[in-house]
Amino acid sequence: MIRWVGTVAAVVVLVAAYRWLPDAGPTAPGVGVRWAIGLAVVAVVLAWQLRAVARSRHPVRRGLRALVLVVALFLLVFAKSYQLLALAHDGAFSEPLDEDDALYFTVTVFATVGFGDLVPLSPPARLLVTLQMLGDLVVVGGAARLLVIVARNRSRGLGTGPPGQQQRHAEPRDRHAPEHGQGRGEGPPVRRPGHDGPGQRGTE
Repeated sequence: MIRWVGTVAAVVVLVAAYRWLPDAGPTAPGVGVRWAIGLAVVAVVLAWQLRAVARSRHPVRRGLRALVLVVALFLLVFAKSYQLLALAHDGAFSEPLDEDDALYFTVTVFATVGFGDLVPLSPPARLLVTLQMLGDLVVVGGAARLLVIVARNRSRGLGTGPPGQQQRHAEPRDRHAPEHGQGRGEGPPVRRPGHDGPGQRGTE
């Protein structure tokens, strides 16, 4: 629970930074540079989170927190880019965008809702929206799957995976285990002809 509080606090800090970052006098090349830097930060955070999940004692929960943080940062990078682009070009969108409008538009694109109240009009705006839609596929289909795979492998390594998986991993060892004491341990006694047991003579 405490770690989830830390994740929520990190998201709140990111939203506050998004709202209070300076955005005076943006230009189209400047928007592109800031967008590229933002995506580079997302990639670094994703790599750092994957490393943390691979070393965590609770990889599944750690992976979920990492996914929340990466998705939040990804959305905020595009929201800030939309807002700066709207400031740089008056007709980039169907109406001017402030921080709230840009974040709302980013979430609708991410959720593939598309209410139609905000529409990209200029070629740079449409290109940026297209890049976000492609990025959504990468984040949801790629980054999320990668985090799940790392968490699952870590769980197996710690022996905390589902019982069915642990049993399947144990089956090859059991299949090749010696039976009836052959190769190690003691097996059942083998009676020889003419002997009834230890210390007894057989009958002729």
